[in-house]
Amino acid sequence: MERVRQLSARGLEWLADLEGGFQLRAYQDQAGVWTIGAGTTRYPDGRAVSAGDNCTGAQARSYFARDLRNCEGMVESATHDQLQQHEFDALVSFTYNVGERAYRTSTLARLVNERRPEPDIRAQVSLHAKTKKGA
Repeated sequence: MERVRQLSARGLEWLADLEGGFQLRAYQDQAGVWTIGAGTTRYPDGRAVSAGDNCTGAQARSYFARDLRNCEGMVESATHDQLQQHEFDALVSFTYNVGERAYRTSTLARLVNERRPEPDIRAQVSLHAKTKKGA
């Protein structure tokens, strides 16, 4: 079985919907962080999204794809076991919302790598259900 390394099309659509779709005008997320597209808080050049910023649909999708590549890479590198596609998708979603560094050192990553039972993993995810990405 080949190792899963990329968010599925279904996972991508699901995550974009969770993020509120592709917003073309900057808005403040639940944590008060300026955001654009489907949860992007920083542009590819490192600048933070600011009040009054706008983007095209193509730009929003490009930002999302870049952000997801970073999250996919983090999940792939920090997870030592082979995952099923739905598990990988869930971990990428988690990483997208808490941040890459936070996932690497998270209890969730440790539980996944320890092959803990699914109820333990689900319980850990539910603790962070309202956490938004800070980076």
